[in-house]
Amino acid sequence: MRPHLGVAFARIAPLLAPLLALLAAPVPSHAQDFDGPAPAGPSPLPAPLLERALPGGAPALRLEALAVEWGGLGDFTTRALVIGAGCRAARIAAGLSSTGDPELGWNAAALGAGCATGSFGAGLRVIGRRDRSGDSAPRAAGLEVGGGFWAALPRGAVLWASLPALATAGESPPLDRGLESGARARAGELSLWLGWSAPVRAADTGERLAGVALERGQAAVWFEARDRPLRASFGIRGERGPIGVGFAVSEHPVLGETVRLALTARADGTP
Repeated sequence: MRPHLGVAFARIAPLLAPLLALLAAPVPSHAQDFDGPAPAGPSPLPAPLLERALPGGAPALRLEALAVEWGGLGDFTTRALVIGAGCRAARIAAGLSSTGDPELGWNAAALGAGCATGSFGAGLRVIGRRDRSGDSAPRAAGLEVGGGFWAALPRGAVLWASLPALATAGESPPLDRGLESGARARAGELSLWLGWSAPVRAADTGERLAGVALERGQAAVWFEARDRPLRASFGIRGERGPIGVGFAVSEHPVLGETVRLALTARADGTP
């Protein structure tokens, strides 16, 4: 057993050096385009590839529909549709989303691509946004490019780093996002993780998170806590055959309650 672990570590050690350097920096709030109910870090679902540039999971064909009500405001809701596919180690995802009402909202289109093996994964995401109302003036538009990377360690541990906004052009994104990094450990059905976000500006303080999840079969329940300000979220997800349902609710002392819903469908015959 030990020789096999040594060989596996030797293969991924060169890949871990830049990731560990990133982790030395102090996960901000996600943008409002493809942020579905899922724990932090890599996921088999396609939306995290578009949201955080983190590919993962088996090469299945999946369709994911998302709805997010931000801060209890019915007029400020995100609706998104994502499709993801894979072949061997390759992963790809594409999605469309609409946020807010016709006067204050925007539309977004995104494309993500990358690779995922049993040892590591890396991805890139490109997202374009355009305001839904410009009156007589041209509607403002913007472009955002980001990247992400994760690596597996022995005994089910995972390290990841994501920089969703490596480069931007045009209209500024709805939220500034810096480096997001984290580490997750697994023991049987229990997973624990910690995350950090680097400050986006000199006046920012970044953000830390801690989470725990219990997975049994095709069902999972998780809890996350974030600071600055202190707040918590709770989520649950389950699959039966090719159909999956996810739900998460987050509390914020100022912005109120945010509810995330997801419905996924997996093509028959895929893992």
